[in-house]
Amino acid sequence: MCRKILSVRLDERTCALLTRLHQLLSEQTAVCTTADIRTCLTKSYLGVTAHWISNDDLKRQSAAALACSRLKGSHTHDVVAENLIGINTKYGLDHRSITFTVTDNGSNMVKAFSENQEPDLVTDSTELSDSDDDEAVLLENDINDMVVESADVNAILSESGNLHQSAFLPKHIRCCSHTLNLVTTTV
Repeated sequence: MCRKILSVRLDERTCALLTRLHQLLSEQTAVCTTADIRTCLTKSYLGVTAHWISNDDLKRQSAAALACSRLKGSHTHDVVAENLIGINTKYGLDHRSITFTVTDNGSNMVKAFSENQEPDLVTDSTELSDSDDDEAVLLENDINDMVVESADVNAILSESGNLHQSAFLPKHIRCCSHTLNLVTTTV
């Protein structure tokens, strides 16, 4: 097999896999994603995975490499948000079909999600259990500070180049393992 035939076959398989994955994800009622940025030899990459429970047989399913896209420039919150919105859109996912996105505690990730969420998606503190009273107070204070202004929304929409409903990020959860690691290394 020559290089040209191999290249054509790889492109065909990639296209078929992406089409199948897009169809599979669009059929799911709830999907959870993870996102992380890794740097290797001064080049940065945004990795995104997707996880869900299949509607048919209730088995856990994963797309271990939904995306591994190169991030050029600084890892600012707006660059992270724009890339995540683009990846979600590519697979037909939006802030309503993704239950949560789990990330590390990096300030760029936290700010990307806090500034790019639809105002209706901000978690209400009444959903928390009674054992989470301290977290409820913190969450309530965060909610009061999280106001998405129309200028910010318009900027997001104009940057993404399309005026559709997926211009927001889903709810955000900080990774528990990363939080515990930070606690153990700072004590």
